[in-house]
Amino acid sequence: MDTHEAFQSVLGELQTAQRRFKPFHSAHEGIAVIEEEFIELRDEVFGVKWDRPVTVQEWYKMRTEARQLATMAIRFLIDVCPEE
Repeated sequence: MDTHEAFQSVLGELQTAQRRFKPFHSAHEGIAVIEEEFIELRDEVFGVKWDRPVTVQEWYKMRTEARQLATMAIRFLIDVCPEE
C-alpha cells in the first residue's frame, strides 16, 4: 500500500464514520475513542507470533485497526479542535 492508497483508505473510513456516528462531544470523548482504537491495534500487534511468517489475515487485522486509529485521530481534529 502506498501513501495515496493509505490516505484514500482512511478517507473512506472517515466518511463512513461521519455518516454512522455523531461528532465527538468533547476532547474527553474523542481521546477515549482514540485510546480504544489504539488498544485494539496494540492487541493485534502483540497477538502475532513474530517468530514465524505473519499471515494475510493478521496483516489485514492490523491494517484495519491502524486505519480506524488514524480515522479517529482525524475525527478528533475535525470535531474537537477549534480552527486556528
